[in-house]
Order: sequence, then structure tokens, then C-alpha cells
Amino acid sequence: MRKVFVALLLYILPIGLLSCSRQITEPVDDSAPGRRDYVWTVDTIKIPFTLLNRIWGSSPADVWAVGPGGGLDRTIWHYDGTKWKTDGVSRNINPWAVFGFSNNDVWICGEEGKIWHFDGSHWQQSGQYQFNETSTIIEDMWGTSSNDLYAIGFSTVDNNKVAIILHFDGGLWENCSIPIINYELNRIKGIHLKSGERFAITGYKQVSILNLRVGLFIFDGPNSLRQIYEADDEISTWATCQSIENEFFFTKGNTIYTFPDNTFRSFLRISEVEFGCQIFGRSKKDIFIRMFNGISHYNGTDIQYLYKFTNDISILDATIFENEVFFLANDFTNNSNLIFHGKLKN
Repeated sequence: MRKVFVALLLYILPIGLLSCSRQITEPVDDSAPGRRDYVWTVDTIKIPFTLLNRIWGSSPADVWAVGPGGGLDRTIWHYDGTKWKTDGVSRNINPWAVFGFSNNDVWICGEEGKIWHFDGSHWQQSGQYQFNETSTIIEDMWGTSSNDLYAIGFSTVDNNKVAIILHFDGGLWENCSIPIINYELNRIKGIHLKSGERFAITGYKQVSILNLRVGLFIFDGPNSLRQIYEADDEISTWATCQSIENEFFFTKGNTIYTFPDNTFRSFLRISEVEFGCQIFGRSKKDIFIRMFNGISHYNGTDIQYLYKFTNDISILDATIFENEVFFLANDFTNNSNLIFHGKLKN
């Protein structure tokens, strides 16, 4: 039952040697296998009624973690390379996600359709989207620059959730024209193409009180949102999206897929039941795998645990650098936010 709850949390919040079989359909990757000699530390941020659920950084000495909570003065946290801290300023935003381009160009989005920007010194509101004064939540962002930034989420219209995609051109936030779908969009990842950008999006919809359906979408710009997958939100059919080395990776059930030529191609099948249907990575031979009981790693040959949990802990997000990694997680047992920080040995 806990695993079912964790899976649901992955969609609701803007998230030893294992037996596996591998099928590669892409050209051979000559990159070196990812290293596994990490030294780990764990930071604890315990905030009553606040669950941090997204993390992003421009460097290992400039990392942000955000999440909605009861006190607006403790929803935005920063790591300066030494310590996690918040400035204690109460801001009129309940943030759900963070994304940026540098230490002086950071964005957060959240409830009431609000989007804020950090210029290196101050936070200020950049925009707010409302559809006929209905409830709106912006759950994730991705872009190439502050002049080309996308945000996704949903508005509640007549008790139905309607998907929204916003675009910022450096001056205004504008609503993109997309088909009306009753989905809550909560993850967006992008890649660069010669013709522009392409986006992979994850979302879910409430079919009944006890039934959720998860969907995967491709978005190429206004009027171009199309669904490429839909299934019940169950262990065998969970789905998420990720971009690694400017290529889309999708997880569906226990299999990781690439998506060349708009076709799902099996990349890695994981038979371990603890697989949490979420990945992060630097390359095809350096992929971190969310497990219900820890953090695993694929190096192009096999899968091994890097870190095993002792409590009931769920990874929600991660940010990956050249020699360091940060995994944001929730400790259900102690009601705490945890950051697992790994550094490669010199």
C-alpha cells in the first residue's frame, strides 16, 4: 500500500546487483561508463507541513529546493556549497517547481498560477495566469533561456482539470493554444532540434475517486500537443519522461525507452520490483535510477545500488552535475525532507 501511495505522490507533486535484460536499438555509445565511487552525505530539512518536491542548481554551490507548505517563509531553500538555508522571507507564492539558467536567473512556479524570478539578489513576481478566475497551479518549467521558457500545469474549470502550457518570450507570459484535455500536466523535459525545441510532458487525469490515468505527450509548439501514451496509474504501467544527452527517455512500467523517429524503442528492462519509474542521467552509460528502497545506477553494462535506504523514503527529484549529484527525497517515517548529496572521489 505504501508503494501505491509513493507512486501517486510522484504524479501529484509536480518524481546490490539487479537482474535485468538490455536491448539497445540505437548506435553504439562509445562514451566511458559512469563512475560509481561516490561519497555520500545526507542533509535533513524538517519543516512542519512543508514537503520540498523539486530541486535544481546551476552548480554544486548553487542549488535550490522548493515545495508548497504551511508557512510561505520556508518554501524556498538554497544550498551554497556548505549549508542549506532559507532567508525566512514570506513571499506570496506557494512554489511547486524550480528551474533556471544561472545563479542570477532562477525561476519558480506554483499555486494561483504564479511565476517568480530571482536575479541573483531579489525574488519578484514575473507573471500570473488565471483562467476565468479559476484555480490554477503551475507545476513545472523548462526552456533554453529567459527569453524562451515554458511552464505547464492545469486550471480547474467546472470541477474538471484542464491542461495549460504557458510561454515566456522575455516580456510576457502567454497561454499556448493546445487541445482541451482534462489532464494535470506535471513534468516537462526538452531537447534541441535544428528546427527548434521539442518537449516531452507527463500528466495524469482523475477518472474516478480511486482511478488515475497517466499520459505522455509530445509538444512542438502551439496547437501541436499530441498524446503518445495513456494507461492506468498502476505499477505495471507507470510512465515518466526525461531528457538525457539531448534525447528523450521514457519509462513505462519496468522498461526504459528511447524515442527516435517518434517510436518507442526498448533501451533497458528492469526486473527488480523496487524500480520507481524515474531516471536521471548524464549519458546512456551514466543513468541514476529511482528505487523505492534507494538509488541505483546503470553504467551501460549492469545496474547496482549506490545507496540503500533504511527508512520509508521516496525520491522526488534530482539535479546532476559533472562530479556531484543531489537527490531530493521525503522521509515518511520522520516527516522530513532529505537531500542525498554524492561526490565522486578525486
